[in-house]
Amino acid sequence: MTITAKIDKNRYKILKNGEFMIINVTEADDNVYACNCLQSSNTIRGELKLNILLPPGEPVIDGSRIYKEGERTDLTCTSVGGKPPPRLYWTSNNKNYSDKISHTGDKSSIVLNIEVNRTFNGQQISCFAENSVNKNNPSETRTTLNVQYAPSVKVTPDYNPYKVIEGTSATLTCHIDANPRAIRASLWKERAQLRSATNSELNAGKFSHTIPSVDVGMHGSYICQAVNGVATREAAVSLDVLYKPKLTVMPKVVVNITDPVQFECRADANPVPNVLRWTPSDNVATNTPSRILATWRSSSASRLIAREYTCESANSLVPSLGDAVINANSSAVTTLYVRYSPGNVEINSNNIPIKGAEPISLTCKVDPNNSGYPLPTYVWRREGQLIGNRSSTLTINQPRLQDGGRYTCIARNQMGSSNQGAIVVNVKEYPEITTGLPSNMIKNEKERINPLRCIAYGNPAPTITWWKNGELVSGHNYKVQSSSNNNIVTSMLYFESPSQDNSNRLMPFDTGNYSCVVKTSLNDKFKRVSTFSLIIRSAPSIEEMKETVAISLKTKSNVSIEIEAYPEPIFSWRKDNQPVSITSLTTQINVNTFRSTLIFPYAVSDNLGVYLVIVNNTIGGITAIRDVRERSVPDPPKDLVSIEATWESVYLQWTPGFDGGENQTFLIYKILTDSRKRSTGREVLVGKSNVAHFNVTDLLPNTLYKFTVRAMNKLGNGSFSNYFSLKTQAIIIPVPVNVKYYESTKLITFIVKSEYDCCASLLIDRQIESLWCNTTLLPMKNNTLKIGYTDVLKLQLRLCLRQRNDLCGSYVEAERVNTKMSENTLSTTHMIIIAVVCSVILIVLVVVLVLFLYWRNKSQKKQYGNEVNYPHIANGRVGNGMPSQQVYENPDGPYGNANGYIENKHNTSSEHTDELPPYTDNDIAHELSDESDPEKPYDTYRNDNLTFYSHPQSPTRNMNFISLNPDGLPRDTSTSGRESGYSTPDSSRPKKVIYEVIV
Repeated sequence: MTITAKIDKNRYKILKNGEFMIINVTEADDNVYACNCLQSSNTIRGELKLNILLPPGEPVIDGSRIYKEGERTDLTCTSVGGKPPPRLYWTSNNKNYSDKISHTGDKSSIVLNIEVNRTFNGQQISCFAENSVNKNNPSETRTTLNVQYAPSVKVTPDYNPYKVIEGTSATLTCHIDANPRAIRASLWKERAQLRSATNSELNAGKFSHTIPSVDVGMHGSYICQAVNGVATREAAVSLDVLYKPKLTVMPKVVVNITDPVQFECRADANPVPNVLRWTPSDNVATNTPSRILATWRSSSASRLIAREYTCESANSLVPSLGDAVINANSSAVTTLYVRYSPGNVEINSNNIPIKGAEPISLTCKVDPNNSGYPLPTYVWRREGQLIGNRSSTLTINQPRLQDGGRYTCIARNQMGSSNQGAIVVNVKEYPEITTGLPSNMIKNEKERINPLRCIAYGNPAPTITWWKNGELVSGHNYKVQSSSNNNIVTSMLYFESPSQDNSNRLMPFDTGNYSCVVKTSLNDKFKRVSTFSLIIRSAPSIEEMKETVAISLKTKSNVSIEIEAYPEPIFSWRKDNQPVSITSLTTQINVNTFRSTLIFPYAVSDNLGVYLVIVNNTIGGITAIRDVRERSVPDPPKDLVSIEATWESVYLQWTPGFDGGENQTFLIYKILTDSRKRSTGREVLVGKSNVAHFNVTDLLPNTLYKFTVRAMNKLGNGSFSNYFSLKTQAIIIPVPVNVKYYESTKLITFIVKSEYDCCASLLIDRQIESLWCNTTLLPMKNNTLKIGYTDVLKLQLRLCLRQRNDLCGSYVEAERVNTKMSENTLSTTHMIIIAVVCSVILIVLVVVLVLFLYWRNKSQKKQYGNEVNYPHIANGRVGNGMPSQQVYENPDGPYGNANGYIENKHNTSSEHTDELPPYTDNDIAHELSDESDPEKPYDTYRNDNLTFYSHPQSPTRNMNFISLNPDGLPRDTSTSGRESGYSTPDSSRPKKVIYEVIV
């Protein structure tokens, strides 16, 4: 391969295999290249045209300058070079603009014709030149447009009108867009400039004006104005201030009674109120010609319409900012006063007027429902004389007696006067003793003395009481007589001795301190006292000349004696007619009472015995006896008697014996007796010590009791007193009649008349396997009770006392009514079975009847000489092994008589002194013999009279039940040979159960 042209060997290289390489290709390399290939004698030639491609030159934009808004201009973009020639186009804001491209030589150009506005200001426009060489990276030239325009002004918030609630804040912001920037900007309200923008705010293009609290006066148009080198522009917004209704009323309206009256209410609000009214508006005419005016009127004023009236108004506030709707309410009050004269008056006093005590106030009180308007003044008079006081209260300081009298008052105002109120003031006075008791006295016994006199004055009249030694004077030894005249009270105290011939004669017991106490109803704590001391000269005296006392041996003990005497007596102790050598001590208790004490330093048995105490003074002397014993159990009480007795209680009284030197209490032993020589006893403790009476309760009626009493102290029990016998009263317990048992409702009804509060007791016979059940209580109301058993065969009813349900009347069997046949509840299957069974039974009976007739006809053919021997009944038993009959005879019992009372064979004398009978096993055996008939001992009044004198049948109270176990069965039913209502039934008989129910 050879190169035919001369070339730069540094840029052109011939490579192996016929390759030709150009290094650093330039536009000059655009040419035709030939390649000659020599092969033997032949030459092969080939040519290659090399085209060099060039990118276009950098675009150049002509015509960039400052533009005015609205002006049209041409922008020219020119690019030089480029092979192939470039394509030129414009872009701005991602939008392409293309136009006709002109090519002159190697120069290419394009022209863009536009009308500029403010949106082009600051906008960049790019010119691109591209051909196949730089298609992926075209050449670009940019230019920024500078468009000058007048200010654009906007006010925010963007509401017109801008609605703001009164009292809230509001902010107005002016937004300015201008090129060049505004040189001046300001905010105006009408013709008043509110503020101007600062230089920094001009640069930022906005400024604000804040109103902290909008009021109604800020309502109106607000203008924002801006100025630059191009022009002056402005924007306006209207501020609409919303506010709740503002009401205008007359606070006070005063009219005379019966005059016409009218008053108005005007409302100012934005928006206009939707409610405007007067309340209350009853019985008056109201006029609402518009939503801003309401009128209240009445043709004739009266006291009934004098009150407060409220004008009410409301509107809805909807501000521009926010979604909430505010319901605004307003109210204003007009008080209507009606002038009228005051009504009736009365005078009250705050307390009782007392001479020299606290002030008293008289109040002239007008009827509150007719007090008058305007408020009245008051005219006071005393006994017709005018008092210079015009208020409703008249005060009397330090009341005097002459302040008493008749006071009147009148309430008065410009419309008239009230009636005249009156009150009589009676000035009270605390009592004083005008005549008191005399000086202290010493008198001789049986000496006469004038009655003591005490005179006192007070208003109201005082009361006088007499006291002796701190206790109110009473008893048959003194008599008090009092009289009153014109608030002067005279009281006399008379000394009266027990015998009529010694009236006003003094006795030793008259010695003491006497007081005349004067009191008043004005004050419970107020009193006046006059005192007097009286001493009676008397010989020694004592209530008990002989007394038994007890001492403890082998310890220090003493024996005392108290006497009344004046002057002081001398005591002398003697034993066995010899003065005792034991020390005695005399003590003065009061002015005429003395005590002498005989002291045993270490008491021994020799110190026991009878002592004589000789007491003397200048007036006289006495000799007393003290029987000194060793401490022991009490002596037996004496004189046991009954003060009162009822059917269930006995009130006993006795005389206590010597207590043995200790506090003693008493035990009463009550013994229930009967004619079968059977008795039961129980002790009752008398709770309080030294009490010599007691009411023994919980007794049985119509029953003979024996009582005895004994005392006990901490040393032990004393002996019993003599016996006292008494029979309690009888009580009639009614028997119910017309007793009926209704099977369908399980109700039991009956008729009874009773003065006692009773309950019902039932005996129920049931066809069940079980035996006796416990007693059950059932409710009873209006002589009706209900039971829950469904298999009742028989039912008996009796009445018992509610508080003593062990005391009952006799049983009455109930009549069964409204019985429902059991077939009514049978099903069809059961009825078929019953029918089949009945048919079989009928067939069997027919067969038996045929056989019997056949046997009888055959037997008639025989002789009749043979007699049938029937068993002979002897001594209540049946022969041939037949069971015995039930026998209930007891003709010899104590209750066999028909009069219903037990024969009383006991001595009722209080001197009966039998010892308490011992309780033996024979008594139990005796009771078992009567167990076959538990009601027989009490079966009294059972012949013609339906009532009877009842005896208890409770096992806990009646000894006839002592042989029963707790379940109600006898301990041994085989011993009686008879069946009672509480025994196990015979096995050959159907088993039944009888219930006793206490209601």
